[in-house]
Formats: sequence, structure tokens, C-alpha cells
Amino acid sequence: MDDKNLNVLIVNDNCYYQSGIHCILNDFFTIQTTIHYEKMKERDFAESVNGPDDFKIPLETPLVFAGDYPYRRLKRLLRHTPIALFGPQHTPDDVRKKLAHLNFAVSHPITVPSTESLLSAREGVLYEHMKNGLTDDRISHLMNITKKTVSSHRGHILKKLGYRNKLTLFAREYDFI
Repeated sequence: MDDKNLNVLIVNDNCYYQSGIHCILNDFFTIQTTIHYEKMKERDFAESVNGPDDFKIPLETPLVFAGDYPYRRLKRLLRHTPIALFGPQHTPDDVRKKLAHLNFAVSHPITVPSTESLLSAREGVLYEHMKNGLTDDRISHLMNITKKTVSSHRGHILKKLGYRNKLTLFAREYDFI
């Protein structure tokens, strides 16, 4: 990082969350530091990662603040990188502690894999059935597998894609969130 400039990526729609980030960073850094915020809406993020191609985010900063879904999707990707990822569950104290030990000279491009590349062929079929609102009984009948296998695949799919449960999947797919 140049002593005068800091770039920050925020992937969140909540203006209160963004205001909190502004306050924390302005309190932490000196007056001489100019902070540039690059903002991305969660909906845009979700549409990009659910497209057929991998989604590239060229990061010129080691700081990423994300809402719940982007945080869960990025968490595994950034685990072994020098990027600090913060989600809504992080407190201001958590952020300040991590900032104190962060190397700001780091930039790191992120490639977020597309939904298709994360799922096996069988999981992809099941995912499409889930998106279409089919019940576990109907899916098990169509795919000729047990309901327990459907449940197991569903759990793997939700985890890989960063959803907490079926409800959040439907909410994202049908623009309820």
C-alpha cells in the first residue's frame, strides 16, 4: 500500500454496514490516508458467480468486506491468501485486530469458480431440480436414488455454493433477497 492510498472492496447492499466500515477504517487510519471504496452489490455478485463462466475479481487491496452470501462463497477461496475477508459476523474489534497485523502491500486477483464448475454432474442435475422447486420425494424418483442420498447431495450443494439452507437458495434464485 502506498502510505497515502488504500483500496477497499465492499460486497454488500446494506448502507448501514457500509457506514460502519467507513467509521472503523477512518478511525483506524491516519488523516493522511485516502481510502477508496469499490462497491459491488450482492445481487451482482450472485449473478456473476452463478453464470456459466468463472468470475474474476482483480483485487488491488488486502481488504474485502462482504455480506453473508458473498462471505460464505469467498471464505474458502481466500483461506490461504494474504487477503483479509470480513463478514457481518465480525465485530469492529475483530476488524481492528486484523488490521493491526495486515500487510497492505499485497494485491491478489481472485477467481470465483462458477456454480457449474463447483458441482459434479449429478449434483448439477439435483441443483436444477431443487431450483425448480421439486420435493425430495420427486427428485429421488426422477434420479432413481433414495431420499437420504438426495438429502446428502443437497447438503453438499448448499455448502459448496455458500447457502445456509434451501430457503436462502430460493431467496437468491427468485430475487427475494
